[in-house]
Amino acid sequence: MKTHRLLLIGGLLAAGAAVAGGWSNVLFDFDGSIGVQPFRSAAGVPTLNTVAGVPPGGVPCGLTSFEATIKSDGDIRARGTGVLLLGADIIGTRGGPRQVILSLFCRNPPAPPAPIGSLQTTPFNSEPVDLDEDGETENMDAIKKFVGQQKLNYTIARSTDPAATTKAFHAITQKSVVPQSLLVDREGRLRGVFSGYGGNVISSMKESVDKVVTQQ
Repeated sequence: MKTHRLLLIGGLLAAGAAVAGGWSNVLFDFDGSIGVQPFRSAAGVPTLNTVAGVPPGGVPCGLTSFEATIKSDGDIRARGTGVLLLGADIIGTRGGPRQVILSLFCRNPPAPPAPIGSLQTTPFNSEPVDLDEDGETENMDAIKKFVGQQKLNYTIARSTDPAATTKAFHAITQKSVVPQSLLVDREGRLRGVFSGYGGNVISSMKESVDKVVTQQ
């Protein structure tokens, strides 16, 4: 079984400051990705394009989409779609890899006049995640573990088309942010839409639930 490693490299100070305005406990919010080519030129000589100690694969690969959120409590969540090869006769397919591992590297604060800090070469590595034939990943074990930890006693739905799900939610709530929570009463009527998370959102949800229960 072959495994690919995906790199996520961030500058803690710069990126953290850039996204801190939305959710108070979010350090990073990554949206999008770039790829690396297998070779680079060193004094005119083709050389393996090793990044952060991770050697390239034999064929370049890409991602259709990538999102990741890193919180101040150490929680890291990421989702990538369309992990497909971008070269050779098997271009546009998953090829040989059956699993992917996400490796998170961080940089030290820059020392002027250097524009970026030195790279910390000890990464955080995720557990291997299975890759289907379309280059999609879904860690069902992680989902089941989360459901158990949170003691959720209701049906959990899983979307296989994030874009379509976002569009459907927007049609209902007129908002495209994630996460969203909907309050529906016993008659099936939408009684509240809550965006984001945190203490204020939870308080608002409790107040709305109490109001709806009192009215019915």
